[in-house]
Amino acid sequence: MIFNNIRNEKGISKKRSAASFGEPKLCVKEINPFEGVCSLEKGALVLNMESNGTALQTRNGAKILASIGAAEAECFDGGKYVFKKGTSLCLFDTSSGEAFTAFEDMPAEGACVIYHLHGCFAAFCENGSVYTVSDSTPYTAKVSSLYLPIIYKISVNEQEKMESLNYLTEYCRIYASVSSGNTCELPKEFLLDPDFWEVETTAGASIPKESIGFNAHEDGGATIVGRSINSNFYITVRLKHDENGVFTDYDKIEKARSLFFSPLGSLAFASAEEKKTVLVCYGGEFEAEFAALLFDERFYVEGKNMLICKNTERITSILRYSEEYLVFSPHYIRKMSLAEDKTGENRFSVSVENFKYDVGCDMPKSAVCADDKIIYANSKAGVFYIDRFGFSQRDMSRNVSANIENGENGIFAWGEDMLAGAKAVICGGKYYLCVGGVFYIWDFLYGVPSSGTEKIAESRKMRWTLATGLSCERILGSDVNKFYFITEEGELSCIGAGTSFLDPDAESVYKSEPICLAPFGKSVAFKLCLTAACAKEASVRCFFDGEEASSKYTLRASGEKADVYEIFPEKRYCRNFAFSVSSFGAMKLEGARIEWY
Repeated sequence: MIFNNIRNEKGISKKRSAASFGEPKLCVKEINPFEGVCSLEKGALVLNMESNGTALQTRNGAKILASIGAAEAECFDGGKYVFKKGTSLCLFDTSSGEAFTAFEDMPAEGACVIYHLHGCFAAFCENGSVYTVSDSTPYTAKVSSLYLPIIYKISVNEQEKMESLNYLTEYCRIYASVSSGNTCELPKEFLLDPDFWEVETTAGASIPKESIGFNAHEDGGATIVGRSINSNFYITVRLKHDENGVFTDYDKIEKARSLFFSPLGSLAFASAEEKKTVLVCYGGEFEAEFAALLFDERFYVEGKNMLICKNTERITSILRYSEEYLVFSPHYIRKMSLAEDKTGENRFSVSVENFKYDVGCDMPKSAVCADDKIIYANSKAGVFYIDRFGFSQRDMSRNVSANIENGENGIFAWGEDMLAGAKAVICGGKYYLCVGGVFYIWDFLYGVPSSGTEKIAESRKMRWTLATGLSCERILGSDVNKFYFITEEGELSCIGAGTSFLDPDAESVYKSEPICLAPFGKSVAFKLCLTAACAKEASVRCFFDGEEASSKYTLRASGEKADVYEIFPEKRYCRNFAFSVSSFGAMKLEGARIEWY
């Protein structure tokens, strides 16, 4: 029997000997930063850069539009920003840059809220006055007041019920026909303040209070006596709280007003009835109530056209989605249907069903919606996405933030106060979540989770970038491809979606994920080739198994046209190799190639 000798004199196989002592094998990997994802947990980072379709490029910088300062109330809609500052009500048109001061004599004290209703911005003050500014040029301003309904028409022998109360004010009117020496009674349905009444003619002229006698009874109702008057007149009265704790109309009005003036949030939409608007407000004393209020052009909210509901947990946000709503709480989400019947005795009817139990929204300003998407954040579980199929398939929300949750720059690294104060907006196909001084930006046009069973691998495919250098105190809203915000210095600023080759707000950084050179051993990174454009000099750093090398490489400025830069890292054996490119000028990174042996 003959055996072939397959080893040399040193006992090493001929095949291994050739590989060990011959020319090293050169390996090449092409890297497209545009297709990559930033994983903060692994150290990968895309900072102040966004995709422009073919590359990563410095994003658009913020533009300061006006200095606003502290605003006590504000509303942004259709590119118009209306705000109250001191005793002034001002409007800023973001499209023209025009500023307009509508009023300079508003009440300095008391709560104020501003809503966009019936083609105008209406500023409601606690004293019942309403200041309106039209939402289109020429901007017209006028002062009005909440409509005071005529609740009864009374005479000596007659009591006719007229209108219902306006549930935004405790004041109402009575139409009286009482001559001197005659007496008439107001029904005990209302508990009235005995110390307040005002009298005026049917034409609106004031009449001395002494012309009538007004005696409000402790158990409700009032007696009206004609003294020196022989004509029909209006008497304005005020409801009062029952000192014995009985729930009265006054208490219902107070609850409606607390929701109306709540700082948490609201949403308005057109009613089923022409020239009327439905306003859904939420918050209240325990932040667990919401009200549906039906406004007409007189800012009149009838009791029968109002719905107040209580939630089992505090409400953090309500978003209208198609014909339904999602009601967010810290630990769950409920789906709500709000039906409007303009012919029925009760205007609104509501039905609620459970939608998601495991993860709610405890970051109130993080919940936003656009088109067929709803996105919200949870301080313990991350950012979630809901698509329109969530209403036909149970629990369709998907975590999309696995790449940005952990690490020193991750959202979980922020404290509870910062997370609770986070705010978000959707603009230009991206979701901008601002926590502290960092914007976390999700490009949902690039990809969204599949509709299958939720997996962490799906979440890690989502593309996130980060933005710093922006001082953001609160986000106002978006208009087309721009979103507007107020800086911590009180300046009205905007950012346009997309990229620019102008000077950025802060340093632009791209750091790759670790690239495995040798799964079972170690290799040497031989050459790094970058295709990039730099408005100013850029710095390149290399990382060997997570450790940053002492050497730093400089890329010369090239202008907007990309150059190919060849870098030869220091010779170090490693298993994983990573690199970063950074610049304080605008930068575009089109591709990279790593060669190793």
